[in-house]
Amino acid sequence: MAETGRHTNTVSGKRRPQNVYVDGNTVRKVQEVPERREYRQPEHSVRKNKAKPEQTTPGQQVRGNKPLSKAARRNRAKANNMNRNFAIFLAALGILIVFCSINYLKLKTECTSKRSQLATLESQLAELKEELFNLRFQHAINQLENPGRIETVKKDIARVKTVMRSNELKDAQ
Repeated sequence: MAETGRHTNTVSGKRRPQNVYVDGNTVRKVQEVPERREYRQPEHSVRKNKAKPEQTTPGQQVRGNKPLSKAARRNRAKANNMNRNFAIFLAALGILIVFCSINYLKLKTECTSKRSQLATLESQLAELKEELFNLRFQHAINQLENPGRIETVKKDIARVKTVMRSNELKDAQ
């Protein structure tokens, strides 16, 4: 059984470098093992001894230990303010998404109801055919009490098939 991990292989006289990884016990795809890098925390996130914070005015924002420049404050204010046209666009997009979702759900329920109606018609058709078979069998051995029942079952089968065909033609349009 082959080991996984970094190793050298001297099969068939060829030497494989140590920086190749073999996945599992079969070689699917040879990939180089990425070198490990030590994570260094960025300098701005390293906490140093906290000195007393500088006194700032309420409108003045602070970045690190330095107050923000006027241009930086202005850029942040612009980024925070949403354009009126963009807000209208987002509202219209939201309304459109809701409208499309409602239409999708209506179509989905319509499709589901058609499928269930078709399933009930098919089960009725199967029951009527079984009943017709039994009636014909009883008629053949002269045990049928009402011979007119065969004709009514045949007509019921024709009605069910007619409804199924009309539904099929409606779906085609």
